[in-house]
Amino acid sequence: MTVREFETKVWEVDTVRIVIRDRQTRSVGTYTPRNAAKENWNITGYLKNRISPLIGDREVVVLDGKGKIPNGRTLLKNIRDSYN
Repeated sequence: MTVREFETKVWEVDTVRIVIRDRQTRSVGTYTPRNAAKENWNITGYLKNRISPLIGDREVVVLDGKGKIPNGRTLLKNIRDSYN
């Protein structure tokens, strides 16, 4: 799966916009979760436990609805709400 495909799949499954700092055509792991990450997860835990194991040491950020990088303690519920 390419970085671009991975970012798209995360959006489709988790409704969270991530940006992986690498070329869009680079290969990363396959994103296979079928259920969205829990709303009470914070960004730091979400990235550490669900995203980073599949992308290795690449830098990754979550963007809120204004295109800003929120604090790592921000809950996924608040990130999702910011897209509306």
